[in-house]
Amino acid sequence: MRDLKVTLTLDERTAEEEDRLHLDVKASGHGLIPPLEVLLDLPPAGFTIADTEDRELLIEELDAETDDGAPLSTHEWRIKLVPEGDRSPKEFTFPSVQVETAEEEGLTLQRYEDVDLVSVPATVTLGARVGRGFNPWLLLLLIPALALLSFVLWLVLRRSGPPPIPYTGPVVPSTLTPVTLLAFLERLRAYEGLSKDRRPALESEITLLQDRFFGPEQESDATTDLHEIALKWKPAA
Repeated sequence: MRDLKVTLTLDERTAEEEDRLHLDVKASGHGLIPPLEVLLDLPPAGFTIADTEDRELLIEELDAETDDGAPLSTHEWRIKLVPEGDRSPKEFTFPSVQVETAEEEGLTLQRYEDVDLVSVPATVTLGARVGRGFNPWLLLLLIPALALLSFVLWLVLRRSGPPPIPYTGPVVPSTLTPVTLLAFLERLRAYEGLSKDRRPALESEITLLQDRFFGPEQESDATTDLHEIALKWKPAA
């Protein structure tokens, strides 16, 4: 194996959703590419390998111009990495290559930034949080907090009492005359929401107004107290 060139690409684009990273490995050179475990020092520090997709060795061409006639071959892998333990690593260090590489461009380290690939050093700061899976300690903190919140809400509702029932009965007419006032009181008498202890007084009020304004001895000019009578019955609404 000679003129070996290795490209390692860190892919964090699904780290937030899947709690894992991907490392793409591409090796090319004259001769047969060695197996992955021989090629790289794996796994990277702080990570374990969850899965490896082997895209198989590809013989691109036979080089007849060289003495040994070694073929030009390429081999690619996609490695799925998960954090080791419960902690989320803040940095990622590329695994070292364990075989000799070409003198020029023998090793290329890069990562995705959105859809672009940029060159990076051997150790990089991770842009996405990885390994943020369910933490049982968080549940132990949430249970008492939710219980306290429920208790406080219960106290508030208990002190405030039931919500008031909206009034749907008759309203005081904007223009008060003996006729409109009596019509208002008649509607109030038919209103089911009127308390029973007020009904006798309302009956007496209606009879008194009928006699006063429409009886044999009706008053021709006695409208000054209509507002007082209407306001007296308004709280019942």
